[in-house]
Amino acid sequence: MKTLYFITGTSSGIGYALTNHILSTENDVLVEGISRTQAIHHQNYKHHTFDLSEIDNLIGFFGKLDLEKRIKTKIDKVVLINNAGTLGEVGYVGKIPSQDIIKTMNINTIAPFVLMNEFLHTFDTATFGNIEKVIINVTSGASQRPIDGWSSYCASKAGLNLFGEVIKEEEKIVNQNTQIFNVSVGVVDTNMQGQIRKTKQDEFSNVKHFKELKKNNQLAKPQFIAEKIYSIIQNPQNFEDIWQKLQ
Repeated sequence: MKTLYFITGTSSGIGYALTNHILSTENDVLVEGISRTQAIHHQNYKHHTFDLSEIDNLIGFFGKLDLEKRIKTKIDKVVLINNAGTLGEVGYVGKIPSQDIIKTMNINTIAPFVLMNEFLHTFDTATFGNIEKVIINVTSGASQRPIDGWSSYCASKAGLNLFGEVIKEEEKIVNQNTQIFNVSVGVVDTNMQGQIRKTKQDEFSNVKHFKELKKNNQLAKPQFIAEKIYSIIQNPQNFEDIWQKLQ
């Protein structure tokens, strides 16, 4: 079975680990990576250099790929993984730059919204038949509760969650062979955690806890999370709920 993947944020962290895991596990696969820089070089990987904060670049993205000409063999499954994300500038509302709020919402919320819309439009039944479609939204427990200093991050991930839930509800009606999951990855040893640890106490009251997590080796490795996400993609029928907490 040939699978086509679209993954954002492939240059580091979970996206990098997941892409490498897919390429090393599957032979009959194509991965289209989207990030600002290219870190992966493989015969089955094609990179697209995009800044996801620049939303206009994403409109018509899948159509621009000319997939029907490029892909000579039949695709049985297509997967979109909205992995890229940003914590944004940490600080209390009223003290963070408004421009940063816009950038954070664009990367964490608007870009995935547009990609999901374009993805479902491109791979509809009229063009690709009853092709299996899986969407993974990488989200966070922070989407379900308020955390001081993280206003844009909490709100943007909450919006991502609900957009995904609407797609799942619509799928019950249109029956387009689409399965979608909001995957809460927990605390992972990525660049974002490094950013959190650098914040000041008056910007984020619980910063000490995150420093302790790193000190005590309590952060999950990206590869561990990547393998868990991959298991959902491979067997989506085994995961009934849209919300999947990995740790």
